[in-house]
Order: sequence, then C-alpha cells, then structure tokens
Amino acid sequence: MKRYNLFLCFFLLLTINGTVYPERYLSSSPNTYTWYGSYVDMGYRYIDHWANHSYGWYLNQNGAGDGLSFNDVEASAILSHDTWTSSSVSTTDLTINYLGATTATWGNDGINTVFWAEDGDPAFEVGGPLYGINPGGITCVKVNSNYEFIEADVIMNGKKVWEIGGIDPELHDMRNCLTHEVGHTIGLGHPSSMTTPAQTMWVYVPPPDDPRDLTDDDIVGVSFLYGGKITDNRTLGGSLYFNWPISVVAGKILTLNSGSTLNFESAASLNVNGTLIANGTSTSKVTFDFISPNSTTQNGLKFNPGSSGTINNAIIKNGYYGVSVTGNPTGTTNI
Repeated sequence: MKRYNLFLCFFLLLTINGTVYPERYLSSSPNTYTWYGSYVDMGYRYIDHWANHSYGWYLNQNGAGDGLSFNDVEASAILSHDTWTSSSVSTTDLTINYLGATTATWGNDGINTVFWAEDGDPAFEVGGPLYGINPGGITCVKVNSNYEFIEADVIMNGKKVWEIGGIDPELHDMRNCLTHEVGHTIGLGHPSSMTTPAQTMWVYVPPPDDPRDLTDDDIVGVSFLYGGKITDNRTLGGSLYFNWPISVVAGKILTLNSGSTLNFESAASLNVNGTLIANGTSTSKVTFDFISPNSTTQNGLKFNPGSSGTINNAIIKNGYYGVSVTGNPTGTTNI
C-alpha cells in the first residue's frame, strides 16, 4: 500500500556532523496551519512536539465509509494511536487520549481530528492538501513559536478503498496507514533509509508487508521526543541544541566527536545512565553549554549510579554545580 505522506516539502534540513541515523523529526513554520515543513535530525534546535507530553484527538462521525461500521473504524483508529504509547515503548512518556466523535473535519480550528476526505472535499481542490497527489493520508499541523503543537489533523484519502483486517493486498490497510500518520502528529518524519523490517514511519511499504508495529527506529524517535531518552548507541557532532532534559539509557553509549558543542536550553540537563564518551583535543574541545540554567536545581552533567564516562579536553559552561556524580562512575578525566 502506498501510504506516503507529502506532509514535508524538504526531505532533510540538517545533518548532524556525526553518524547518520535513519529517524527524522518534524520542524514546521510557527503559527501556520500547514502540511509542509522540514525533516531534521536529533539535535536540531527547532523540533515540533506536544507540550506536557500529551494531547487528545477526535474521530469524524462519518467514519471511513467503504461499508465499515463507525465502531470498527473507531476501534482501529484507537489502536493506531495506542501503538505509540503501548508497553512496548517503555522508554517514552507520552499520553494520547481519544475524545470521541466530532462533526469537525480538518482546518485551522484547534481540534485534532482524524477525517476521511471523500471525493468533492476541499482537501482535493486547488491549494488543498490532497490536490494533485494520491497518498493514503496526509497530516496537517500548526505549532506555536516554541514549536509546540497547537493542532494536528489527519486527512485520510477517502478515494481509496479501506479495510481493517490487513488481509486483502488490493485494499488499503487502515491500521497501518493511520499508525504512520499518528507518527507525524507526534513530531516524527520519514526516515532517511529503510530498515528490515521496515519502519512504521518509512515513506512507502508495498503490500502485504505494511508494518503496524514499531521498529527500533520508530521507538528511538518517540523516546527522544517524549522523555528525552537516547535509546541507541549514537555518535553526534557539530552544534547541537536540546530543549528538554536528555538521558543516555543504561547499556547505551553516547559518543561526541571532538569540536562538538551541546547547547542545553530551558534548564535542560544531560543525564548519563549508560556511557558518555566525549574526547576532545587541546585544539578542538567538546563543549557542554547549559544556556539557561535553573539556580534551584542541578541542571548540568549528571552521572548516575551504574553509569560510566570518558571525558577529555571538554568545557562545561553555565550549568549550576557543573557535574554531578552519584555512585561510582568511572573514567571522567581532563574536564
């Protein structure tokens, strides 16, 4: 099933000066209801996200048509949203609430709606999000000046024939496509490369292999957005920005290239539960800059019990208390 989504007109805005990782995040123009924007990497300064790690959504009362009952469509849509908050994603802190049926469709109305646009809907007209294209669905969003979502609508293509069971390769699997679109509503873009099995957020997966479950890349993305957790072994470099606290989970390694600058805004901190490797040089140091520290808390670099770290030729700026060590982390030298 082609479930590709033309939400973003640019595939990649920023590539971190380190190893290239598949997962991508959304960055949209503030205060504009749009289905265009950019795909960016972890560490980009402006990433779309939900404040307070939660939001609610409605399902248009007309459902999907195609002989499917509203109750069945509703149940399938709820499962698509719940996929992103299930027990299999234990590293994320995200709540998505179903708020019921609505007469709202799509548009700049402040209501987060899942809606099937049928033939004749303005979405297919010139200037509409589905004009001249034929995806399974498309996501329209609006963010404020802090890149926090104000609204996220999913428009499903009612010109296609939908089914719920995921059995008939000639029909379009609602569960798969909507799970993909929900990924956009929480701030994820299309990955830069496909894995095996394919990510839910991959742009195109032919039948009968349409994925309904999240892969590691999908989980890395949602865990970073909602919980600030780095859940894979990762190498980063260049100038990076983090607007919420970041944690390296136990058993994982974050490696920072020499010359890297990590800017922590909004009183964000770096918590190490796994391993941090930051090897600068005398002429190309690694810099940790806690730009907007909170004097009432320790918001610098934190090594927690069971963690380890190797830090050479690094600069730590502005963080209150700078480095906090709990337990007996090893290898922190030449800071």
